[in-house]
Amino acid sequence: MTTIRKIIALGTIALLLAYSRAQALDSQLALTNAALVVSVNTSNATLSVLDRRTGLLWTQRAVPAEVAVTEARLESNEIDLGLRLVPSGWS
Repeated sequence: MTTIRKIIALGTIALLLAYSRAQALDSQLALTNAALVVSVNTSNATLSVLDRRTGLLWTQRAVPAEVAVTEARLESNEIDLGLRLVPSGWS
């Protein structure tokens, strides 16, 4: 892995770990182990997975605003989300 990719990967890990300490909505919650960092963006209920071994980051595409996160908690080895389906207004 090139030096620049290592710096980007380490920076991403540090950022995700910093966000994992936040418990408020409009933040990110993260679970980590030796190989992966799995995070949830609570503003749009999307998942991201960082493979620490390769530095590759996979990010889910955001869904339409029909799904709203009403609560989010990080507990030991799980992320618990409360979701609500918001009517789209389409006939």
